[in-house]
Amino acid sequence: MSFFQATIVLAGTSTAIGLFFWAVIIGLHHKIALIFSSSSVVLAAVDKLTPLLAFAILLNSIQPILSGVAVHVGSGWQGLVANVNIGTYYNMLESYLDGSTTLVSWFEHLISQFYQNCLF
Repeated sequence: MSFFQATIVLAGTSTAIGLFFWAVIIGLHHKIALIFSSSSVVLAAVDKLTPLLAFAILLNSIQPILSGVAVHVGSGWQGLVANVNIGTYYNMLESYLDGSTTLVSWFEHLISQFYQNCLF
């Protein structure tokens, strides 16, 4: 099996697992918070953030595979990967310094993860 075929199989498997957990979280979004707390404030906050959690899990199931392939020894993409990672994670510091809410910060992080997936 070639390196390219192995990458396709690994990315497909990782995406399938990510889609499974995305569906579980979306399907049980009213029940997820009950695992952690019975407080109505916590339940409301978690219910509001659950779609972002689901998409974060989906994107983060794909990104490590693509990033790992890009930095494969000898490929010469290590510099590009380092710059993309710095660029995409810079927004976390920016959100903190802006005083953004958790929802806005998380949404910005998801957009950065999406861009990172597109670049690889």
